Amino acid sequence: MTVSRNHMTETKVGRAHVRIDSSTDGQASVAVRRSYAAGIAPGTADHVWRIVADFGGLKLIFPGLVRLYLTYPDAAETRIGTVRDMAFDPGPGGGALNMGIERLVALDEAARTLAYVSVLGLPVTDYRSEMKVTGADECELAWVSTCRVTPENLGFLDVLGTILANGANQIATHLGID
Repeated sequence: MTVSRNHMTETKVGRAHVRIDSSTDGQASVAVRRSYAAGIAPGTADHVWRIVADFGGLKLIFPGLVRLYLTYPDAAETRIGTVRDMAFDPGPGGGALNMGIERLVALDEAARTLAYVSVLGLPVTDYRSEMKVTGADECELAWVSTCRVTPENLGFLDVLGTILANGANQIATHLGID
């Protein structure tokens, strides 16, 4: 019987809390939690959810986005299956654009939950991310990504944690509550 040894780290990026779990069998998760203060009428949670639920509105969460193409599913009554093809500014020093393709796989307006998978562009496999907004006025965003990693790409988990935390913090900046 093989026993997986787990490794866990926790850190804070701005006001977002990041927890990274990985095991020797390659399973990994990056969980970002970010609270948002009350005070935006009709309710902070509704505003945060509108940003999260807009699968094509990624520029509000990631200002470094320089290209976004959306491909919609055939069914007009659902957004499930929408694909976003995106590219991000490589940052100081230039270089190739960082790109990725993701597909929306779940959207529950009542539960304020959205999930997507990576189709292309990440150095990990079986990537799935879920975003959930809880609360009425004061609220919390839980952004949890799971994937499979190898020892060679284990360091990407730290990068991913920072990216997601920066996105969660950017929502507060956009809403003017930080």
